[in-house]
Amino acid sequence: MVQKVSDSGNPLTGASFTLTKQDEPSWTDTVTTANLSQENGDIITLQGGAVFPSEGEHLSEGTYI
Repeated sequence: MVQKVSDSGNPLTGASFTLTKQDEPSWTDTVTTANLSQENGDIITLQGGAVFPSEGEHLSEGTYI
């Protein structure tokens, strides 16, 4: 999970985050922050948040940058 907040601590939507697998640089995943809600089917309720991976259930073990 990631969350983007302003300098004053307010959640922000529309921010992009990209993960790259360190030992497999061709693998990347990009998410964009939104207001997530379990009531709408998200796995967590989080303002200005995003969840990796963007598809599937979990990230494989490894180091991501």
